[in-house]
Amino acid sequence: MLLAALLIAAAAVLFGGGSEVSAQLVEPASPDSSQAAPADEEDENVDLRPRPQAVEAIAPGQDPQSAPESSAAPVGAGGDDVVSPGAASDDDIRRDLKDLGDSGGGAGRAVLRPDGEAIAPVTAPPQVKLVIAAANEIAKSPYKWGGGHGKWLDTGYDCSGSVSYALASGGLVESSMVSGAYEKWGSKGRGKWITVYASGGHMYMEVAGLRFDTSGRDSRLGSRWQTGRRSGGSYAVRHPAGL
Repeated sequence: MLLAALLIAAAAVLFGGGSEVSAQLVEPASPDSSQAAPADEEDENVDLRPRPQAVEAIAPGQDPQSAPESSAAPVGAGGDDVVSPGAASDDDIRRDLKDLGDSGGGAGRAVLRPDGEAIAPVTAPPQVKLVIAAANEIAKSPYKWGGGHGKWLDTGYDCSGSVSYALASGGLVESSMVSGAYEKWGSKGRGKWITVYASGGHMYMEVAGLRFDTSGRDSRLGSRWQTGRRSGGSYAVRHPAGL
């Protein structure tokens, strides 16, 4: 019986009497083009090049969140008229030039800085600038009786030693002198730039309007430079010739 069934099936295939059986491969379905790409995928056509961003400067200490919107012209569009934050105004510059320039008496006036050093006027002769620079070097040195007389570079300076050190740097004295010797030094009277006040017991000098004195030093600055003047009635008043 089994053999007969097999023969009948084979005959059906040969003569077209049966249905053809074939295997077909199923291809996977193509994705729907209307479906959106995942969020973490980027379109290859998107321009990812970095672009410059405008940066606005704010004042020191200002909260960036509270900074006002910038109204300044962009660079290249009238930027020459834009003033940088914190820049000195015209009035500030004029005031500084006035302090450093002519004081109205024909000679410039030095300026005493908060650190106790003096700034020479721009109009001062080179000798005066050298005297001021040397005086700055020892302006805060300790007072030492006899200091500056045995040697120029000392651990401290007395009144005449201090004045001698500064004057020598400007080429106005050749050696250190005691205060009494300055009573007949130079020319008589006040000078245009430098005036020395000397007696047998003390001496000091004024340079471009500032007083250089070991007596009456400001405790806050600790400097021989002082803005206050003192009575010179009991002193011989002298000045270097031409200054």
